[in-house]
Parts: sequence; structure tokens; C-alpha cells
Amino acid sequence: MMLADKHKVLVCLSISSGVLGVNIRNTEFDVSASASRQGWSFDEPLPFHFENGVEGDGTRNSQRKTLNLRSDDPCHSGNQILKLSDAVIKDAEEADNTNPGGGQDNRHVVWEAGRANSNQESEAVADVQDVTGKKNYSNFFGTLENCLYNYQKVTPTLHDDKLLRGGFYKSTCFRNPMKGEEPNEYCIFINPAINHGQGLVIVTSTRTFEDAFDKGLEILSNPPDHGSIRVVPMPDKGGAGAVAARKIQFGDYVEQTIPVALFPYEEPIWKTPVGQSIRRQAIDHLPPKTRAAVARLAGSGETEDEFISNLVNANTFDSYLHEDIPIVLGALYLKAPRLNHSCRPNVDYYVDFKTQLMHMVAVDSIPVGEELTISYFYLESDLEARKKLQDFYGIHCTCSHCLKSPELREISDQRLQQIPKLIMRSEGPDFHEEDMEKLFRFCEQEKVPKYSATAHFIAAKFYNSQHNMQKVKEHAEKARDMGIIFRGQGWSCLDELEILISKPEKHSSYFENK
Repeated sequence: MMLADKHKVLVCLSISSGVLGVNIRNTEFDVSASASRQGWSFDEPLPFHFENGVEGDGTRNSQRKTLNLRSDDPCHSGNQILKLSDAVIKDAEEADNTNPGGGQDNRHVVWEAGRANSNQESEAVADVQDVTGKKNYSNFFGTLENCLYNYQKVTPTLHDDKLLRGGFYKSTCFRNPMKGEEPNEYCIFINPAINHGQGLVIVTSTRTFEDAFDKGLEILSNPPDHGSIRVVPMPDKGGAGAVAARKIQFGDYVEQTIPVALFPYEEPIWKTPVGQSIRRQAIDHLPPKTRAAVARLAGSGETEDEFISNLVNANTFDSYLHEDIPIVLGALYLKAPRLNHSCRPNVDYYVDFKTQLMHMVAVDSIPVGEELTISYFYLESDLEARKKLQDFYGIHCTCSHCLKSPELREISDQRLQQIPKLIMRSEGPDFHEEDMEKLFRFCEQEKVPKYSATAHFIAAKFYNSQHNMQKVKEHAEKARDMGIIFRGQGWSCLDELEILISKPEKHSSYFENK
């Protein structure tokens, strides 16, 4: 195999084996119990980093976040996600009908909201309290009475009514006070009608914003609602959690959602009062009901600016505006943080950076009412590393894996840790059919379908080297189908799989001898 081909395969396999990571940060503050959010994607490596300065082990699949709290969020108890009022939905639909990208008519959504729509704000309050003033676990809101952030404030008036690409408008820009730091300014870009009227605000430089759309950024306007998630109180976990609102089959979408905000967070400015103020002002641009939903997420501080900035630090997943723009952004979603941690979750996810769409997929059949979980750590963590992270985050995990006997738990951990090792070994001369069978067995036992997709890809190449074309096609088709479900259309192995399906003799593995 030529060096270039070898490099391509290794990149494909390293991505396939989950070596590369994305971040989610979810923290609740000032409460006794804790939990955090974590996940991964398969595009760019990120260092293991904690915002409080504690360093990790450098594992590339680790993610960043801080944590100390209960199982969902401060300023809220558990409930379902955003269900917009008829008025907001109507505004969004009218804007979409005028212009599919958000359109010129997006302006009135911001400006009308800027008039402090008292009806919408009173609806937000009504959604979180019943007539007695007690907590009301509605479809949308939890408890907001103790939040520092005033989500009912008047929406800022746009400084520029020129419609930009994607249905966005540019509002306030801020000079970067950090000498010598790039970019030299940050601007707030708002599309108030996107995402069924939830809106999306982006904080970045004008150059980066324009560059992203030049490179093909196409944020999905209105993602589908699968009706899969219901958030309920979970006192035993210190707060709330998400359960299945319908019967979910293996491979079904649990959720597809875009963020309501995208923030840079790696630069020093975001730890300063100026940076905190920019973040808060960005959230101010969102529609009132979206602001109320954001206010329910994890945050702490003595001022609005501190509260929102800590909320951003605690609840965002890593994202990029484009894979060729190496600026890590924190993506703030409203539903994803509702899922509690499990060392063996029943939901996995990935993010399509081109559309900013997060895909959450069931890795098992899930009956109605069963809790929905994701892993906050990369699955291959051994017991010691997992315990260290759980202690750091304050998580007391009671998932089925952690409740096993120490002996069974160790066996399971060893199987899972062997999977990426077998995947990488598959490119060498000492990989044999029994190794491949072991890889399939471990993937099935540990219920990790994204690894199963990679295992089928490896099997297709293995049998192609033996010129067993029936098995080549069988495994290549399975790899393609599973890969699209659990990794998306951007999975880097799909091009090779199409060659293995249609013209296997053209694939480099045909000339190998295993």
C-alpha cells in the first residue's frame, strides 16, 4: 500500500474507532450532588482540558467541562424542551415562507420582540408556575424563580438591518480588549426565526462568519421533532433526567437539533468581565421563550453576566463553523443536556458541522419511560480513569455497568478497551480472521454500533484481500448502512466503502494478502 493510502486508511480508522473527540460541558453549581455531560465527534482532535486548570491525561477522545452539581441544572427542575407559543411559531413560519433562509422578514421577529411583548413574557411565566405559584413540571420549563438572569427583558434593537447570509443580522460588535489577541473584534449575529422560532445567535468575528458561509456552512433551518424525549424529575439523581416518550428502536433518531447559541471560548477574553458581558448580551438577542429555556440551564454567579458566562462554560458541546476553520466553538443546545450519564449509554450522538445539526441515535431498543442516557466520558475509559473523572465531577454513577460485580465490570471494560486496539491492529500483517471474529463479538457484547460499522469495514477489506467478493459486498453494505446511521453522511470511510461495494478490485486491499 502506498504511503498516502496508508495514511488515509489510518485516518479513517482512527476516526472510526472514536479516537478523535468533541466536547460537551455541563455543570450545575452550588448544589451538593453533581453530574456532567460528555460526548464525542469524529473530526478534529482536542486536548483533554478542564476549565479550572486541572489537566487530564491527554486522551484525544476526552472532552472539556466543569462540574459540581446535581443531575440536571440549577435554576430549574426537570422538564421537556422548548414548545413555542403560537405567536412565535407563526412569526417563524411567515419568515420562512417569505425567504427560505430566514428572509428579509426576519427583522420583524427581532424588532417585535424588542418591544417587550408582554403577552409572550407572561406566557413564559405562566409556563413555569401554576396558579398557586408552585413548581409546574410542564412540557417546557422548570423552576426559574431563583435565576439571576432576567429573561423577560426587552430584546435589543438591531444596530444593522441588513440581511446577511443564512437569515442572520449583525448586531453589536465589541473591540477585543486583549492586546495582541486575534480576532480584534467580536460581533453578535442573530437569526431570530430559525429552528422553529427558537433562534440562533453566533458570537464571532465578521471575517470568520463570512468565511464559514463562503466555505459552505448551511445551518438547517427547522430540524424535525421526533417526539422522543420527556424530561421528568429524578430526585434520586439530584434533579431531573430524560426518558423515552415513545418506543424507540435500535438506530432510530432520538433527537435532531441545532444549537440556540455558538460561542468561542478558548481565548482569554472569555474569562474577563468584557467577555462575560458579550456572552450575556448575545443571549439577550434570543426570543423571550428561548431565553427562559436557557435560564433553566446550569449556571452560577453573582451577576447576570457571570451567570450566563458560567452557564455557557457548563452546558456547551464543542463545534466548528467549518472543518477548515480551526476555531472551537461552544454549541449551546436545549435538549441534549437533559440526558444523564451512563457508562454504557443507550444513546450516542454526532454533530454535522456543515448544518450544525446534532444527531442523537438509539444504540439499543428503548421502551417508553426508560431513561435516555449518553456517556460523558469516552467509552474506552478504564475503571481507574472513569473513577477519577466521576470523582472530579461528583458523579455517583448507578448505571447497569457500574452496578455489576467488580469481576464482571472488569471483564466488560477489558472487552471495550480491546476494540480500538483490534481496529488499529487490523492494518498490520498480524491481523487474522480470529481477530476479526473477536472484534465483532466484543462490539456486540458491549453494544457499540459505531464500532460495529468499523468492524464491518475492516471485514470487507479483509475478505477483499482474499478475493471473497460475496463477503466483501455483504460487510461493506452493512458498514455503509450502520456508518450512515451512527456517524452520518460525513463519515470518512464512506468513499472507500462505495468502492468496495461497486468495484472491490479497484480498492487497495484487493492487492494485499492476509
